[in-house]
Amino acid sequence: MITAKDALAADLAKLTPASLKTAPLAELTAIAQKIRQLLIGTRPQADRALAANLSNVELTLALHRAFDWPDDRIVWDGGHQMDTHRIVTGRVDRFATPAFEASGRAVMKTEGGPEVIEAARGGTSISIALGIALGRALKGDTRPVVCVIGDGALAQGVALEALNHAASVPHVNLIVVLNDNSDSTGGGALHAYLRSLAVGRRDPEALFTSLGFDYIGPVDGHSVEALSQALDRARVSTQIPIVHVKTQRGYGSKPQPVRRDTNRFADAAAAIVADEMARDERLVVVVPAPAEELGFAALLAKLPDRVFAPRLDEPHSFAATVGLVSERYKPVVVADSAFLERAFDHVARDLCAGNVPVVVLAIGRLTEPKAWQGLPHVRVLMPATKAELDKTLREALREVPGPTLFVLSAGPAA
Repeated sequence: MITAKDALAADLAKLTPASLKTAPLAELTAIAQKIRQLLIGTRPQADRALAANLSNVELTLALHRAFDWPDDRIVWDGGHQMDTHRIVTGRVDRFATPAFEASGRAVMKTEGGPEVIEAARGGTSISIALGIALGRALKGDTRPVVCVIGDGALAQGVALEALNHAASVPHVNLIVVLNDNSDSTGGGALHAYLRSLAVGRRDPEALFTSLGFDYIGPVDGHSVEALSQALDRARVSTQIPIVHVKTQRGYGSKPQPVRRDTNRFADAAAAIVADEMARDERLVVVVPAPAEELGFAALLAKLPDRVFAPRLDEPHSFAATVGLVSERYKPVVVADSAFLERAFDHVARDLCAGNVPVVVLAIGRLTEPKAWQGLPHVRVLMPATKAELDKTLREALREVPGPTLFVLSAGPAA
């Protein structure tokens, strides 16, 4: 029996980048609605990747309208913005496979298609695209390379390093598209600056233009017409353009209340840390991840002066703990294990080599546990029950002997 979802997928399977170039704007609006309908019916409402993908449907259609993919390369920052791109490039059938959810946040070679670079880390798209553009320039290839990066990822060190490099090689045909959906995982001064720039503004933009980029925007990210005009301008720019697109997370969907299990190891750890912070003013917390997802939102709201949330900046967070320790504080870093790898060098060199007393709460399974266990001076603890967590974590918080890594299950606590 053919379901409504199957029929919708079959209809969208007819889309091609070429068909988008000739479709009237009104038809593209209808296509965007169908794509959102499929995405909402496929991904769980609580999946952060769904909200990100819903934000850039029109942007993706406009990109394929303006550029000749795959000759003109499009590099996506991770896979959590790629669903519409997958649909219009002949991969709509993947939405019915068990592997679909696993690829939600990653660009994978197994998908087929010309995304030959596997990328699961946010913040890398500008670097990868710049490398492609430099390689093309060396061969005399002037075809454009476009990268799409979110506002949360833009604040990461690797993205800022890439912008710094790109500004010094303006001869390459690189186009940076900033999908600014006011991601709550962003935060910080750059995030606030982007929010201050409104669609329709007339005053000059200061930050990107001072670095030598051609700033275009802000652009209404849910208007294919406005997006097409901005991208056409970017194509002919004599500088490296940054197209600032304002979108809305979860656009086209009804907000759903997020019901989280409050009996998780992360929640139990947060309660223990809060209790110990009440008795020891030297304890501070650094959360380079969404605090609400790791159980530390309430503590952040209660003690904003002692709970720091740099958000997605793991390398900086661990380096900062060294300074906190030098001032006789006792830092606790709370991180998503999936992103902890980004700070491995800082943990190894800044914490472990110096035997710096820092407690790390890694939520979720480590991908390379032996690598962490092999670091000098580090203690790796994996409490299996609430009682074991309570005993070992309190001991560590009261007398931190050196770098101490707790690996906690992301699921319910026993």
